[in-house]
Amino acid sequence: LLTVLGSAANNIGKVLQKEATKDLPQLSLSKAVMRRYAGSRLWRIGLLADVGGALCLLAALSMAPVSLIQPVSGCGMAILAVFSHFYLREELQANERAGVVVAMAGTVGVGLTAELFEDSLPATLASLGLLCGYGGVFALLELQIRRACSALARDRDHRNVAAGAEELAEASAAAATAAAAARRVELAAGAQAGLLFGLSSAAARTGLLLSQLLVAEYGAPARGLAPLGIAASVGFSASGIFAQNRGMKEGRAIVVCTYAAMVTIATGVLTGLLALNEQVPRRHRLGWLLSLALIFAGVGLLVKKDPSSKKLGKDHVSYHIV
Repeated sequence: LLTVLGSAANNIGKVLQKEATKDLPQLSLSKAVMRRYAGSRLWRIGLLADVGGALCLLAALSMAPVSLIQPVSGCGMAILAVFSHFYLREELQANERAGVVVAMAGTVGVGLTAELFEDSLPATLASLGLLCGYGGVFALLELQIRRACSALARDRDHRNVAAGAEELAEASAAAATAAAAARRVELAAGAQAGLLFGLSSAAARTGLLLSQLLVAEYGAPARGLAPLGIAASVGFSASGIFAQNRGMKEGRAIVVCTYAAMVTIATGVLTGLLALNEQVPRRHRLGWLLSLALIFAGVGLLVKKDPSSKKLGKDHVSYHIV
């Protein structure tokens, strides 16, 4: 319940803050700008919802394994879709309604198939191996983002120069290349954000777990591991937000957030099982795997926009020649 509430509050809070920025300048450390943001009631509500959701997720991580928390948090995208329908008056297409139902069914399935098991210390070698692997994947994704952003910059320069009718075909080809580059940015930036968000949850869980298991042997010093884990979690989350926003600048927010949600779930499950010695449910293993597949499928359906939609959100991007 805490995970569902926390994930929903996180996503809804971000939407409220994004809506509030329509009437606000670009965020900066300027005192005048900060006062404008602090004076916006909608932005304050969104911020409180975002922070409250993070606290709920932190409380959930203190009581349950990452491999359970992260899949369940995927239902936040489904709740966000419903919220957008009623609050932002955005029309839900048939595939989006199906995505909400499928993701919620998967979330319920993960909860029903979960089993209690005894906590154990993290596996050091597996943790180091995963961190190296994640670092390598992150570096490759960063390389893809830089290449795609360079392609986008070249396309902008070309379209600024191209003005004659004889250059229309060439400009159209350049726009198609830019669209492909933007999709690569969406995928890579979303995956980067998902990696960082997954590591954020894992860091918080690791600190809390070590604090609980080592306090009997080391006493008060072991309790300091929990704040260290939370501090690392905050750092990963802040980096994830930066990566996500970079993807949104060049692509569509809903696509970037969907990729981030999928990779967050995968990272959380992989880290929990391999590094934190969490266990797959033994009695309901098939049901657990099926529930995970339903969550991935439901979140994926939410990104498949119907081209006949009557209303396009502010994050819709169309690639054409002006």
